[in-house]
Amino acid sequence: MKQKYNGWICSQCGFYSKDAHVSALNEYFLIISSTITGQEFQAWINLDSRKTALRLLNALNLQVSRGNRHKVFHAPAQLYED
Repeated sequence: MKQKYNGWICSQCGFYSKDAHVSALNEYFLIISSTITGQEFQAWINLDSRKTALRLLNALNLQVSRGNRHKVFHAPAQLYED
């Protein structure tokens, strides 16, 4: 999926989604780690802009803490509930 026009579009089938980044983030939290930085998120969803990655993360109102140099975003607790 590539970011286009305030959403995401699949280069294979043309499917458009406004919140594909949320699914990708939840997959990251479940597979990789319960925390993520803007730089890690940028790499995970293959964005060119770190600023865009941070804007998307901030819009999700996740719990945030400070690492040594970066904001660290935490997975929501309900993600791990059955």
